[in-house]
Amino acid sequence: MKLLYVLKCGRNKYSECLLEELAEGNEIDVFDLSGDIDYKDLLDKVEACDKLLNV
Repeated sequence: MKLLYVLKCGRNKYSECLLEELAEGNEIDVFDLSGDIDYKDLLDKVEACDKLLNV
């Protein structure tokens, strides 16, 4: 499964969830909302993922 993590509050918050998903063999992409947001890039990543997770 291809997962997309959208980070709202920094990278440290998702590390535990990320390790669990990696252990299950999932492909993971991360989008960080803390800086300048490239909405086209975010939309492309959302369309390509099977599951979207907000952290």
